[in-house]
Amino acid sequence: NLLFLDYNVKIPFYKNDDDLAINWLEKIGWKKGEKFYCLLIRDNAYLDKEFANENIDWSYHNYRNSNLENYNQAIRWLVNQGIWVIRMGKKVEEKLSILDDRLIDYPFYENRSDFLDTWLFANCNACISTGTGPDLLSGIYGKNILFLNYLPLASIRSDLNSITYPKTLVWKHNHKKFTLEDHLLNVRMTSQEYKKDKIKIIDMTETQILEATKEFYYYNNYTEKDKIMFKKKQHNFWNKLMLHN
Repeated sequence: NLLFLDYNVKIPFYKNDDDLAINWLEKIGWKKGEKFYCLLIRDNAYLDKEFANENIDWSYHNYRNSNLENYNQAIRWLVNQGIWVIRMGKKVEEKLSILDDRLIDYPFYENRSDFLDTWLFANCNACISTGTGPDLLSGIYGKNILFLNYLPLASIRSDLNSITYPKTLVWKHNHKKFTLEDHLLNVRMTSQEYKKDKIKIIDMTETQILEATKEFYYYNNYTEKDKIMFKKKQHNFWNKLMLHN
């Protein structure tokens, strides 16, 4: 699984590849040197449409989906910082409800392609995702990733430059929120398991997503000196996590 840490698995991009992708970006208003973030929000569309003939019920991991509307404040804030936001996805359920010159709802562009998918994830300045798979491309190319509404937390990526925020889990019988230890000791992999064990799943709010995005943005602009305290907290977290492995 982690072969990319030991081997160079990066797909090489040649000058004509870069020219093709940059030309696409420039046609929609982007200018060379401007930063852009890829945004990937999981829903059911890709699996339901791509594998429509296979008669598979993909609802078993619906708990990993996110409410698109909850990302609006964060998107607006990023574009106000001068960041282009490219909402990624091959097939998605719905369009973004907000418009901005620096916001690209990429799945609805007729000239999107697998090549552009790969190039954008590999060449973005950072990636924000709910943890779906294609975001790994950004990690392989050394980009920072913000994982939001991430479940199960026990599957957190230790091999990527990432910050992770899980959904909130609550025991229905006593209304207590999961602690870190609860997340690590009570792993569920299907929506049915969460329901059977009476665990309520609560998505991050629009405000929580906004604040997490701000933290991520500022982290991306920190100097190494600024990151010392942040990395100390990360070190403490991983020490705690490893006790449960």
